Amino acid sequence: MRKELRSDFTTRQTMLSDSFELYYYSDVTIKPVDMHSHSYYEFYIFLEGDVDMQIENVDNIAYNASTSASSSNNTDNTSSSATSSDNTVKLSQSASSSNNNVNLSPSASSSNNLLQFSLTKGDVIVFPPGIRHHAIKRSCASSAKNSPSLQVPYRRFVFWISEKYLKELINISSDYSYLTNEALKHNYIHHLEPALLGEVLSRAITVLEEINNLHYGHDSFLRLYSSELFLTLTRYVYESEHKIKVNDSTNMMGQLLTYIDEHLTDTLSLDILADNFYVSKSYIVHEFKNRLGLSVHRYIIKKRLAGCRDLMLSGTPISEAYITYGFNDYSNFYKAFRKEYGYSPREYVDIHTMPGLNQ
Repeated sequence: MRKELRSDFTTRQTMLSDSFELYYYSDVTIKPVDMHSHSYYEFYIFLEGDVDMQIENVDNIAYNASTSASSSNNTDNTSSSATSSDNTVKLSQSASSSNNNVNLSPSASSSNNLLQFSLTKGDVIVFPPGIRHHAIKRSCASSAKNSPSLQVPYRRFVFWISEKYLKELINISSDYSYLTNEALKHNYIHHLEPALLGEVLSRAITVLEEINNLHYGHDSFLRLYSSELFLTLTRYVYESEHKIKVNDSTNMMGQLLTYIDEHLTDTLSLDILADNFYVSKSYIVHEFKNRLGLSVHRYIIKKRLAGCRDLMLSGTPISEAYITYGFNDYSNFYKAFRKEYGYSPREYVDIHTMPGLNQ
């Protein structure tokens, strides 16, 4: 991917656009940024780095203010402090349990008014307007004298959306509102598994590529691609946190598709589907041809290729990706991938990623 798609980090925290801004950063040193807040929404997608995120604990600040206002002048300071600390720990544990892949830093309870999270690849943080936060070098949690240099590059996407643009999108569909609504309820941190993260990164790169060209329809494509990125991110986070199960009333075709999607890394065949759903093979063949215009085999191949593509874009080696999705022979995988996407697997990864993204 062209080097100019990577931005040089600045400490600027104001938007230049009235709609959205998107940046990809890869830094070997972390520039100190004070606790700050925005007048817009920030969507932070973490990829790599020895970094913790500190977020203002607004629930505890409100709690402390309420406690202070209602306390008598002779309230025991030790008791008040213990109550405040307990409140912070409970909130931190709640945040961690509602986002299973978020690791709460041991120092999270060291400050009553701060939550501190140790980040892992695929973490998505949504900061609504007014919520103070900043990233710090992980070792700085215990020693502010440590060098700002990092053991591994600090890589992330930062996506800013203005309140004005957000309202425009929500007026089109309330589907755009899930992540921002959760953030307003102080549910800031979410997580995406590698395949879903790869899909999001692919769309983010498409936005960056469009930002850097001046072809016909530039502004219209930017709005299209940015809204697609936002909705894709929202969909994958929502579906990761709300597992949708097929019930008995769902039609047979829906059950078949769900089964295939959930078993793409397993052995799949027409015989296995027929045995599992107690229907004839001819019925399944007929349903796929009528509804999708594809054979069962072709549908499975397309879904597996898409899975391989997403894994590769999220940094999984090609040799591991194709085996994960049941392509035991690289030659067959190579031919199928080239036929589907027009490029070899290596060419596709080189085109759709940028320096450092697949390390």
